[in-house]
Amino acid sequence: MSDPAPTTSGGAAGRIATALAAVAGFAAVFAGLPAALIHYIGWPLPDHIPSVAELTSNLDTGGDPFSAVSQQPLRLASRAAAML
Repeated sequence: MSDPAPTTSGGAAGRIATALAAVAGFAAVFAGLPAALIHYIGWPLPDHIPSVAELTSNLDTGGDPFSAVSQQPLRLASRAAAML
């Protein structure tokens, strides 16, 4: 006995539906995930460029020169650790 030839169901409509589902999945991962992270965790980049005065005052007081730039990475790390 020979096996019958495989049949495709849906034809062009099935291929279009598959393509639309792939586009939706792509958009969800590459646009939705970053948007959700920005919304719930916050923007990871500094909101302004620190002035020379901010950087030098931070260095003069013995502080971390990067604390004038952004504390957001530290907040992200602590939230990620809290989720574990």
